[in-house]
Amino acid sequence: MKPTDWAITDDEDEFDRSDDTFLVFAIDIETYALAIDSVREIIRLQDIISVPQMPAHIKGVINLRGRIIPVMDLRARFRMPSAEISERTVLIVIEVDDEQTALLVDAVKEVTEILPESMSASSRRNTSEATIVKAIAQCKDKVHIVLDLQLLVSEDYAIDHQELEALVEEAA
Repeated sequence: MKPTDWAITDDEDEFDRSDDTFLVFAIDIETYALAIDSVREIIRLQDIISVPQMPAHIKGVINLRGRIIPVMDLRARFRMPSAEISERTVLIVIEVDDEQTALLVDAVKEVTEILPESMSASSRRNTSEATIVKAIAQCKDKVHIVLDLQLLVSEDYAIDHQELEALVEEAA
């Protein structure tokens, strides 16, 4: 299967997505990959509503078709310096355990196939940042950091979605 070939199943809204298919995006000069089956959509940057008392890496929330979704700034999450927003800055809406989160990234690069044999396990498992690195993938002449989304948005780092919706409703 080519990286961009998704076969439509009986339900036109569902895609047959290979476990080896990843969305590659950039933060600064590094490229990261996440499993395409967790990606719901990629949207242009829109107004982010600030919410008090959130972790520094949670920039606020967006209202996406009536659904309140927290926005995680991956630069802040990875303790990288902030950067100016450009026309390539986007939000990647992911879904993990039935909860959606928008990831603020510098740019989306490609959808590609990363085979298991091209990945090596992260060797730095003793720091909090390393725990979200699932593997390092070598793809032709490129290296991608494969993220573990389950850990990225785990209880240690995520926010209570119901609490967030309540805070937004109070402010309205």
